[in-house]
Amino acid sequence: MRRDAVIGLIAAAVVIVAGLAYWRWSAAPPATPPPAPPAPPQAAAPEPAPGAVAPSFDIVRINPQGDAVIAGRAAPGAEVTVHDGDKVLGQVTADGKGEWVLVPKEKLAPGEHQLSLSARGKDGSTSTSEGVVAMMVPERAPGAQPGQAGEAVAVLVPRQGSGPARALQLPRGKRLALDVIEYDAAGKVQLLGRAEPQSRVEAYLDDALAGHGQVDASGDWSMTLEHAVPEGTYRLRLDALDGNGRKLAEVTLTFSRVAPPAGAVAVDIQPGNNLWRIAQRSYGDGLSYVLIYQANRAQIRDPNLIYPGQVFAVPNKP
Repeated sequence: MRRDAVIGLIAAAVVIVAGLAYWRWSAAPPATPPPAPPAPPQAAAPEPAPGAVAPSFDIVRINPQGDAVIAGRAAPGAEVTVHDGDKVLGQVTADGKGEWVLVPKEKLAPGEHQLSLSARGKDGSTSTSEGVVAMMVPERAPGAQPGQAGEAVAVLVPRQGSGPARALQLPRGKRLALDVIEYDAAGKVQLLGRAEPQSRVEAYLDDALAGHGQVDASGDWSMTLEHAVPEGTYRLRLDALDGNGRKLAEVTLTFSRVAPPAGAVAVDIQPGNNLWRIAQRSYGDGLSYVLIYQANRAQIRDPNLIYPGQVFAVPNKP
């Protein structure tokens, strides 16, 4: 890929994703749900063969010196190859849960990189990642000390150039994202997201402090709100704060707490979510997305296309 094309791809994706990190996606689901497809047979939909599971990226972290950590998912036992353009960056085998982590032996050179995945299942089947990671590793001036260089940017974009992009790494101070809002019938609300590593996140409902969580070294955070939240609509504000209490970023959105069906919890869809990720978190198995799909067919026309603002029932796994 030409240098100017890669830079353009990264710049466009960063603009899209950085906007989503500060404001809720303005695109709302249609007022009237799309027509549901014909009812499926009563038998449960067959799960895809393990070897057919496409490998995917979950985490890409790189420091200014070019040291990287890359992690994701694939079919359990699959051999995953991470490509940097036409070069093989490394190979790793997914564990029994389909999770894999690669720490490349070589540092990534300054400049543009395009990461992609291929996988070979235990049955010999092959697959490739649906998305690629457009990455910019900053130049490091001679004699510069750690922390003085610019910071890397990594954005996951669709391979075919359509659909939403998702930030995997953005410069410090510009990253605060809410990935999951989940609650049960009793109103116990859990929030999960990403922010600057080692910062803390505070949550406010209608400007009243409702909970707080610590961001770990990988940039992930979670919290359970301190009190049960009655049904209703609220203004939810998240603040990311550094160790001195200085605000680094803010996200504000409207949150509607509804009653989930019996035997299920509700998940309020946020930008960047998909059924696979929800199933992986709820059941520990991404292939169980079919359970969520079947329980929400009136709202889901295409399992690969869900909208921020939709609320899905996640049933208890049989």
